[in-house]
Amino acid sequence: MSATNVMSRFHVEHIGPEPHLLRNALLALGIVIMAGLIGLFYQRADRQENVAAHELHQFRQAMFNRCGGEQFSGATDPKLAELYADSSRMRHAVVQQFHRLQRPETRCDDVAKALRSADYPIR
Repeated sequence: MSATNVMSRFHVEHIGPEPHLLRNALLALGIVIMAGLIGLFYQRADRQENVAAHELHQFRQAMFNRCGGEQFSGATDPKLAELYADSSRMRHAVVQQFHRLQRPETRCDDVAKALRSADYPIR
């Protein structure tokens, strides 16, 4: 006799608690929602960093075109971009000085002084 035939003659009682389908479904739904929220958080943070990098790039171009200087030419240093994205004080100062650079009476020394006061690493 095979094992399946032997076992089919006996009534097997379920051992342990009954399966909780609703609990498992809600748990899976909660995991999916949490994963979605985490994804949105990182997507939003990445978008803000891109906006900050664009602001900094525009300012550096304007500063190079108006005042020259090797430190404003070329690609932005990644450390500077990270520092800029994390500092609201520096971002405010850079945006303000960008707008000042659009005026013809603005002196480059005044802009550099304002940047130094906001901890912008300028030589």
